[in-house]
Amino acid sequence: MAVAARRAARLYARERGLLPVSLACTLYDGLRGLVNEGAWQPQGLSDEQIFDKYAQQHGCADGRCDYDALEEIYYTILVKSCTSNSAVDAMMGLSSAVSPVP
Repeated sequence: MAVAARRAARLYARERGLLPVSLACTLYDGLRGLVNEGAWQPQGLSDEQIFDKYAQQHGCADGRCDYDALEEIYYTILVKSCTSNSAVDAMMGLSSAVSPVP
């Protein structure tokens, strides 16, 4: 579910963007998939590829992880689903700092 939540959040954010931004993101995802995975993937990484990416970062090989490592992987995926790219935010004129409501 953590992987699906991350992917859904990314796709939702891209759908809500202006057409030039959405198009640029689709092209970027496709090119990144072509370079990293060897296949054109305009929707970005699949659920399995997302899990594998974070499993490798936590030292799990071939999907063999202990329970604590799995918890860390899922937690990382959930945290990443709630973050944005500060460089993209800056290009769009958005600030990553949220000002408190008085």
